[in-house]
Amino acid sequence: MGDVPALLYHKITNEWEVGVTWVTPIAFERQMKALADAGWTTVLPGEKAGERVFHLIFDDGYEGIFQNGLPVLEQLGFQATVFLPGAYIGLENSWDHQLLGRRHRHLGSAMIRRLVQAGWTIGSHGMTHRALTHLTDDEARQELIQGKAVIEEITGEACPWVSFPFGRYDSKIIDLSREAGYSGAVVPTRSNAVEPDFSLIVADAVYQPATRSQALRLVGRQGALYYGGRLGRRFVNRASAGTILWKTLFQSKLQ
Repeated sequence: MGDVPALLYHKITNEWEVGVTWVTPIAFERQMKALADAGWTTVLPGEKAGERVFHLIFDDGYEGIFQNGLPVLEQLGFQATVFLPGAYIGLENSWDHQLLGRRHRHLGSAMIRRLVQAGWTIGSHGMTHRALTHLTDDEARQELIQGKAVIEEITGEACPWVSFPFGRYDSKIIDLSREAGYSGAVVPTRSNAVEPDFSLIVADAVYQPATRSQALRLVGRQGALYYGGRLGRRFVNRASAGTILWKTLFQSKLQ
């Protein structure tokens, strides 16, 4: 599954905020329709891949995905995978550090079950959205186990996929994930220290300002603009260290 292109979104909202991890509903709709018009369709993790298919992934699992994303995707026949931090189901994202103090609510249980009915895959994003590589082995293990258990209780289905918060992982985190019962993960870059029995989906994040052309370049995974943009996306991912530092200094436990 690692050869299948993957687009990763966070928020779909009209609420402007400091940062780039959001797209407007109209921009998202235009991108999805452009992909459909170009002959692309979605495939879920673990499914057999064909030609011109891509993974559509949402990290964090905000309500805007349900409100602004689901109607568009159902119209196009697209399905997606959403990764949720188990401790914040139905709650605001107090784990995040926003310069303007703006909060966004995560999907609630009823919305999650509706996405399951629509054929979506629901994955774990840990328990409290802490960078696993900054934790002790036992803390990271509990984040993985508890986050998985919450998702399985809500959906009534197995949860074999995880997306590591802030994209931080190493060989130890992979080993702990396998021990916790996961069979694969979504990551920003590929590691060579992964065993064959654990799958990695390398996802390209879509940030503000996003365009239809950008979405098509990302699934095509070719051209100077794609590779140049990848460097920029990696920089944004590394910049998330600011939130990690804030959490370490001021949010030692879930509020």
